[in-house]
Amino acid sequence: MRPVFLIGFMGAGKTTVGRTLAARSGRHFADLDEEIVRAEGTAVAAIFEAGGEAAFRASERRVLRELARDEDGVIACGGGVVTDEESRAILKCAGTVVYLAVSPEEAVLRIGAATEARPLLPGELHATGALMAAREPLYAACADFTVDTSGRSAERVAQAVAELLDARS
Repeated sequence: MRPVFLIGFMGAGKTTVGRTLAARSGRHFADLDEEIVRAEGTAVAAIFEAGGEAAFRASERRVLRELARDEDGVIACGGGVVTDEESRAILKCAGTVVYLAVSPEEAVLRIGAATEARPLLPGELHATGALMAAREPLYAACADFTVDTSGRSAERVAQAVAELLDARS
């Protein structure tokens, strides 16, 4: 088996779908941001504040490399993981990458305004759409599969991902 990496914008459902998929398939689940917090001993927002995005991406890369070793893993990645070239290479080489797509409107509804846990989230729809549009080619380039999550429950999305993975094996 190979690890499954879930990528996509904030609010696409990566963590919820990942937990559901892991439970259904008997795999291990990890949320990349939670693992970064555990490894660094501080909140994501604190990492950004202390060292900026570059420091966060360096930490993200280190933890991603570690998680990629778990062949039975389902890893929910942060929305910006694809902005780092080395992280994109890790994703593509180490496992199966599933892009969970979501519309800007639904992403904003799901996550609301910027919070401490999401330091790069623009609060307004226009800005969110612009950031999503900038990342879209990166998500698409990394993905082995794309699943649209808009208007779908986590259970339905996890089922769709499981079917794609089963068809591939």
